[in-house]
Amino acid sequence: MNSINCRDIVNIRNDCTDIEQITRIFILIIGILAIIDILCRLIMIHGIQDRFKMILKSEYFNKEV
Repeated sequence: MNSINCRDIVNIRNDCTDIEQITRIFILIIGILAIIDILCRLIMIHGIQDRFKMILKSEYFNKEV
């Protein structure tokens, strides 16, 4: 039976080089930036929708009057 000991896990963690840690941090930063970008785009889309609603309402009221 191949059982994984805590020592093996520690050894695997200690084998991580600085390059691997740097790449993990880099990927994490890219992920955070991507999430921020998506949130900003969603906010922009909602803002644009609100503007269109205001424009449509103002045109609608102008037509009635």
